[in-house]
Amino acid sequence: MSDLMSVLNISASQDLQSLNNITHNLANTNTNAYKRWVNVNKGLTSTNASSMDLSTGSLHRTNRYKDIALKGSGFFIVKQNGQTYLTRRGELEVSKEGYLTLSSGERLQGQSGDIILEPKNFSVDQHGNIIQDNVVKDSIQVVNAKLTGDHYLGNGLFRNENTTPVQQQDKDIIQQHLESSNAVAMDEMVNLINLNRHYESIFQVANGYNSLLEKTISDLGDF
Repeated sequence: MSDLMSVLNISASQDLQSLNNITHNLANTNTNAYKRWVNVNKGLTSTNASSMDLSTGSLHRTNRYKDIALKGSGFFIVKQNGQTYLTRRGELEVSKEGYLTLSSGERLQGQSGDIILEPKNFSVDQHGNIIQDNVVKDSIQVVNAKLTGDHYLGNGLFRNENTTPVQQQDKDIIQQHLESSNAVAMDEMVNLINLNRHYESIFQVANGYNSLLEKTISDLGDF
């Protein structure tokens, strides 16, 4: 019987971890380029591990010329305080110093390093060329990377590891668009309902076990 309670305890712990992931996903369904967290089922011998779903979210039009998105796989390279990161985020700004950055301040990297622009409109073509006053200022670096949730640092940034450059002709960038979260609210709500049902079944089994245990103790007391 103690084995049963151990299994129920592990299962309940797994459900709590799933609840944490679903709650986090639901809170970020409107966060651009957010990647949802899912449980990796390891059976009933241990608690589950969380994994990041790195599939691409849908692209939505913003009509803002400073927004860019990657079609398909790949990552942009950004730098901040001497550190290099990977990201799918594309909300861009031009700093007071003229650097092209993410809205949170990380500097987007071109083939020549930091990208410096004039404080005026610019365009980005499919291959990542940044054009201002009909002059190509630089080309946005894009890399492929074999990443997992362990590489995630928060705020849409990943450690710069396991990368291979994407050739100029293979880049596929679209301006005035952003990548949506790959967490879909309806799907996460369905997952939450299923999780609630599973947790209720664990509770019912535990109650049944306790009732049986009480009856057994009572019967033994009659001898």
